[in-house]
Amino acid sequence: MTITNANRCTQTQAVTVTVNALPVITFTAQPGASACANTDVTYTIQASQSNNIWVVPGTLVTDYSITSWSLGTSSNTVTLKWLTTGSKTVTINYTNASGCIVTSATSSIATTVNPTPTLTSASQAAMVCIGSSATINLAGLLPSSTSTVNYN
Repeated sequence: MTITNANRCTQTQAVTVTVNALPVITFTAQPGASACANTDVTYTIQASQSNNIWVVPGTLVTDYSITSWSLGTSSNTVTLKWLTTGSKTVTINYTNASGCIVTSATSSIATTVNPTPTLTSASQAAMVCIGSSATINLAGLLPSSTSTVNYN
């Protein structure tokens, strides 16, 4: 490094500068393109990370619940249960020990959370003996839904 003052006098001195690489975060596990509401979905990043900043869309207890681990800075895995439907993307940001911050947060793939089916009633027309089958009428799923069950 060379320094020049107002009198044009200069001094040169060697300075060692350490340039740290920017951290890279990748999801090593995440749900697929779709999931059902009220079922566990897990998001995992590589284990060597800490100082994590998890960003989950919505409000805890209203839109999602945490069923395993936490959204703490040392967590590399979180299991959520989406309580509302729609497109969900979890984002993670990270600062490494050198103070370097990921240039842009890493996002999971978008997962479409679908509603779980609602069964309002199920009925069987007649008594059933072992070795026979019966049709069970299901209400609340799809129009005229039926299921055949074999009793062995």
